Amino acid sequence: MNLLRSSLVVLALALGLTAAAPTAHAGQNDVPALMTQTGRLFDAGGQPVAGSITMVFTLYSVPSGGTAVWSESHQVALDDGYFVVALGGATPLPTLDGTPLYLGIKVGADPEMTPREELVSVPYALVAGDVLGDIHPGSVSIGTIPVIDENGRWVGSPTGLTGPAGATGPAGATGATGPQGPIGLTGPAGPQGPIGVTGAAGPQGLRGLTGLTGPAGATGATGPQGPIGLTGATGSTGPQGPIGLTGATGATGATGPAGAVGATGPQGLRGLTGLTGPTGATGPAGPTGATGPTGATGPEGPQGPSGTSTAPACPSGMQRIDLPLSTLCYVAGTSTANWLNADDFCFANFRASLCTLTQWRLAVCRAGASTPGRTWTATPSGSASFVSITACTADGVATQAASTQLFPACCAEWPRF
Repeated sequence: MNLLRSSLVVLALALGLTAAAPTAHAGQNDVPALMTQTGRLFDAGGQPVAGSITMVFTLYSVPSGGTAVWSESHQVALDDGYFVVALGGATPLPTLDGTPLYLGIKVGADPEMTPREELVSVPYALVAGDVLGDIHPGSVSIGTIPVIDENGRWVGSPTGLTGPAGATGPAGATGATGPQGPIGLTGPAGPQGPIGVTGAAGPQGLRGLTGLTGPAGATGATGPQGPIGLTGATGSTGPQGPIGLTGATGATGATGPAGAVGATGPQGLRGLTGLTGPTGATGPAGPTGATGPTGATGPEGPQGPSGTSTAPACPSGMQRIDLPLSTLCYVAGTSTANWLNADDFCFANFRASLCTLTQWRLAVCRAGASTPGRTWTATPSGSASFVSITACTADGVATQAASTQLFPACCAEWPRF
């Protein structure tokens, strides 16, 4: 059959048409990874082709020649020459990133049709190169690097997020004075200078003008008291200077002579009582005195407490377990239809009842008694349900409806006096 290309028209060629199903890995809001090819096929006589025929669709990066970048074969059903094929279902399509691609179509045994068709945008897809309205992605990535996660948080590199520096704002108000800093370390003490010789006292001269303060000389002898001058006006208090470093402790002076003994002071408070001294040695025993007369017989004392009683023996067939304060008799029976039948079994055969959870653990987990499997206990766990147990571990304890078929575990316990 000689098939013509003349009337084969590409009606829609865009990724993600609604007729295509999403791929298995696509998320709920992902674009379907298929594209639809629609056309009509005529034979050499210009008549529409009917029936089913094999068609091969191939994508190239060049309009002619070159190597295929993708190819897929389909068995296409024709309806009056019309066909619709979803491409990318068998072989995933290459990434449609704007790189020019050309579609070639081969029908049956005929050579591939020419010329190839270039993949172009449908009208509204022209805005896909930019975003003009709101977007609602699940996340945002650049290449394979995520920059915004599914919770809307920025997870990309922080570099470049800082904008240009703004103009310098006005100076703020002066802040409050900070707290006094810590006192610095004490410097080392300087050496003590020698004491100068005391000069002789000269006569009192006239009071001259106060000269500039000279360097401190050696201390002279104390002269006679001069007249007291007028008190000058008090100057204003200067600002508080910084606290100077603490000077070194001076050398300890010689001890002066002892002063006269002062008068006796008032009686002080009474001191604490001292510790008791050691007990003195025992003195020698005195001579034994004469034996006195025998006294009268005293009244009879009260009846003493009864001795320990012996606990009764366990019913035949039950294992006896002696506990610190009681005697526990234990036996496991055969499977019964429900909890009530299990309790009746214990009473009818041993005049006992089903073991509590505590009695079961004392017998099996502490004393090593045997158990046939999951057994009933007398411990309730809700309406028409009781605790059952199969092992000494926590996961061995479970709640069972009273109608469940399990083994009975019978116990009888007496206190020990």
